[in-house]
Formats: sequence, C-alpha cells, structure tokens
Amino acid sequence: MIDFKTYEEQIEILKNRGMTIPNENFAKNKLQQNNYYNLINGYKEPFLQIGITPEQYVKGMSFNEIYALQQFDKELRLNLSRFLILVERTFASILSHEFSRNYKNHDLDYLNIDNYNTKTYYDKTTQTTVLQSSLLISELNRVLQTAISHNDKMICHYYSHYGRIPLWVFINQLSFGTISKMYKQFLSRERDAIAINLSKISEIQLFANDIENSLTILVLLRNKCAHDQRIYDFNPSPMSIKPNAFLKKFFPLSNNISSLFGAISCMSIFLKPNVFSSLIKTVRKQISQLFTQIHSIPTQFILDKMGIPQSFLGK
Repeated sequence: MIDFKTYEEQIEILKNRGMTIPNENFAKNKLQQNNYYNLINGYKEPFLQIGITPEQYVKGMSFNEIYALQQFDKELRLNLSRFLILVERTFASILSHEFSRNYKNHDLDYLNIDNYNTKTYYDKTTQTTVLQSSLLISELNRVLQTAISHNDKMICHYYSHYGRIPLWVFINQLSFGTISKMYKQFLSRERDAIAINLSKISEIQLFANDIENSLTILVLLRNKCAHDQRIYDFNPSPMSIKPNAFLKKFFPLSNNISSLFGAISCMSIFLKPNVFSSLIKTVRKQISQLFTQIHSIPTQFILDKMGIPQSFLGK
C-alpha cells in the first residue's frame, strides 16, 4: 500500500533524497498545480544517481531544474501541436483532393471496399482473416452516422441540400489516425499522386512508403501531445524512423533512429521548407532556454533523451 503524503511531507521526501529546495512555498505551489506523480516521477530520471537504491538525486540538483524540464516539455508539446495541426490539415486536404479527383461518386466511393487495397490481418479472436479495408469502412460509417445524429452543421447541410457528403467535407470529421489509415489502404494510384503533391510542397522527393512510415510515427506523437503526455524522450520503439534528408545532415551513417528528433524530422515531408525551418528554430530556442536553467547534470543527458546531436545546436 502507498501511503498518502501531504505536500509538506512530499517536500521532505525530496530533500531526504538529495534535492535542494530553494523556495519551499514555490515547490508546494507547483506540486499543487501538477501533482507529485506528473512532476517528480515524470521528469526525475535524468537527475537520479545511476545505480543508487533507494534513489538519490545528483549533487546540487534543485527542484527548480525538474520544474524547468517539465515546463520545457509542456511548451514543446504546445509548439509541436501547432505544427502537427498544419501537417494534418495539409495531408487531409491533399488526400481528399486526390481521391475525389479519381472517383466521381463522391458520397459513396470512400465507402466502397473496391476502392481500397486487399491487405488482410488474422483476427485471433474469431480465427478468421479480415480485410483491413472493411474495418476502415466500418469506422468511416460510424463517424459519418455520429456526425449526422449530432446535427453537424456542414454534414447536415450537404446531406439535406445535395443528398450526398463528399470526402472533402467529411474529411474534417476524421482524426489524424483515421486519415492515416485511409492513406495506407488506398490503391497505388492515389498513394503515388499524394506523394507527388507532397513532394512539391516539401521540395523533397517522396515515395508512398516514406509517407506511410512517417504517418505512423506522427499519429503516435500527435496523440501524446493531445493527451498531455511527456514527449521530450519520445521513443516509438519497436518502430524505427528511417533517415530522411533532414536526419542525414546529423546522422549520415545511421540506418534508423527512434526518438523525438526523428519524429520531428518526419514533419519535414509534409511542410513547406520555410515552415519546417520555423519549427526547427523554435525547438532550438526552447532547448537553449532550458539549458540556462539546468546546472546539476551535463546538458547532453537531455539531448540524448531527445535523440538530438550536439551539432544541432550549432556548437
């Protein structure tokens, strides 16, 4: 059983483990706002002495440092979320355009199983082989019916006026994860057309598999940001991030990388170069600001957790 601890008792525990508390009122306030588990257990790992049980913090480590790391992670989530929304909007727009351009029956074609590939998976529960596209169509139907039942303004407008809901309207109801599933189930014609369009935007030569691999990573990162989960040490293992043009600048000999830095690099294929450059400048600035507040451990500890080489900071 884990005993309840007051804020004062929590502070005493931290002091007994070697943490310096410069201002106990400040520490109590931040524990009230964030709770012990989210703040301390969520961000203590870089500051712990290795191999020491019970755990002890490194010499000179202060409460302000762990709070600075937590705030850095929070701001990083907010900033990445802004750019991930751009990624999602751009991709959704291109996807709906290319699919609708090839299929004229706009209210039915995205629900037609013949317009998707024939990939299958084995369902252990039913011991049957199932078309992945059939699950996707069930999901699309569920979202569509929910939008209608909730009287969504745009959906109901098209349904009542035209008797149809084209994909370019319906796409706004879909999550990034569902849009990603659609792309993965598309036939080669649509997948390749989307890759060509994204190549023009990002100015990077892309192939369908490049996009599919990156979508898997970015959907996972987007979900973590949306659910306010820690991301600075993001690791999508067992999935690996294959080097793209941006990653190769810093890891020319690496076959793959699984880290936040790798995930950020995946965003480069969905954004205009100047927009991606703005994202990189933002990340660099945030890291530099964090490092003015970290004193008890080498800053490389944090960079390693993020998968970022020192060369990224220009030092």
